[in-house]
Amino acid sequence: MKNKVIVATGTSQHKMEFAVDYIRQYLEKNGYPADVEGVNVYEADFRALNPDVIVLIGPNKVDIDRPVVM
Repeated sequence: MKNKVIVATGTSQHKMEFAVDYIRQYLEKNGYPADVEGVNVYEADFRALNPDVIVLIGPNKVDIDRPVVM
């Protein structure tokens, strides 16, 4: 079963893409199957996305009961 990781940024698209790629590669390399997706922290519906964990880069605009890594 794959976990769902959301990378939420309020910064540039380039930084989001870099973070998504880095986290995806790190998890694959270490044997943790996960779907990693990047979203805009201001526009994302975190309840609909239903992630297992959120990696937050930028302002804390997350209102969901899930682990958040800053």
